[in-house]
Amino acid sequence: MAFHLESQKTLLQHLCHWKTLGIFTLAISTTLLHGENRFITKDGFTIPKAHQPLQFPKDHASHPDFKIEWWYLVGHLKDNANNRYTYQATFFRYAEKEASQIRQFHLAHMALLDIEKNKYIQEERLYPDGIHATAKTDKLDLKNGNWRLKMDEESGELSLSGSIKSEALFNLKLTPLKPLVRFGEEGISRKGASPSSVSYYLSWTRLKSTGTLQIAGKELRVEGISWMDHEISSKQLDDSLSGWDWTCIQLESGIELKAYQLRQKDGTISPFSQLIWIDRDNNLTYFDSTQFSWNVLKTWTSPKTGGVYPIEISLQVRPPGKKMEQTYHLIPNAEQQEIEGEQGGIDYWEGSCRVFNPAGKALGNAFLELTGYAKSLAVTDK
Repeated sequence: MAFHLESQKTLLQHLCHWKTLGIFTLAISTTLLHGENRFITKDGFTIPKAHQPLQFPKDHASHPDFKIEWWYLVGHLKDNANNRYTYQATFFRYAEKEASQIRQFHLAHMALLDIEKNKYIQEERLYPDGIHATAKTDKLDLKNGNWRLKMDEESGELSLSGSIKSEALFNLKLTPLKPLVRFGEEGISRKGASPSSVSYYLSWTRLKSTGTLQIAGKELRVEGISWMDHEISSKQLDDSLSGWDWTCIQLESGIELKAYQLRQKDGTISPFSQLIWIDRDNNLTYFDSTQFSWNVLKTWTSPKTGGVYPIEISLQVRPPGKKMEQTYHLIPNAEQQEIEGEQGGIDYWEGSCRVFNPAGKALGNAFLELTGYAKSLAVTDK
């Protein structure tokens, strides 16, 4: 590596903190460039602007004028024998200003859970921009070692491939079943009180997923449903937050929910916590932190990090147009689904779940992300 260990740890802390939910709160000053209709950070990175049109498919690609962005994919798969598997694949791009030059770095996480065998494997990679890792700017084409995410611009189909610790190899085709969602009522997702505490936040909330999975020496045909987020920003995590809890839910009815609560150090929940309801026709309804509840039902203590994670929860919200509140009970498919930040020292729980109603009827699938439970999220600028 071309940078020393302490820089590497700081970089990984930034990336792991910024990935989830686009929690980009104000930690650096901003300056308006007169004569140009945009904001920049003090070190020259662009800040997302409200009502800014995006152009696709180009804006699915990398944006090196922003400090941080990530492409996050999770999915639930089955093989021909109905054995179940879930996966996570996250690609990060991060820009660091060194003297008068901007350097780009690429971090990636991949994980796979074999539910029937209760076997979980995960891997982390970090490279500077170059031979081993790249993110193209003209089209969606990401590489980190042999991990790859690409888009066919004619068909709109995504391809995702990678291996995990020589124990698994997968190759998936992902086809959107619903249109792309752009979160935020002004075209930006807001996570703090500052007008500049924002990001562009794009999601495909339902992707048909087909392909192959090689595991335990066998190649299996798999199919299922995935979720993908792409977020773009230039902000840093504010010290007032101790962590966050986030979930994406895919109901069998064709409805999706995304919910998150931002936990503050004083024990309260940030008013910028939110639940978004995505109906069958891709219409969005936003609920603020007072309009839904997030309740912990069970915790799990990591034997490796000591983190105590609230891995089983229930969400209560009154669906749009309904008089009665609905409860969604998320039960993890396995307790051990912790991503270990071996290089950067930041650990978090990223787990697949089944979703049930209070009577025990299965309603769909979910992923749950929990941060700030194993180690401090404090980041100090270099």
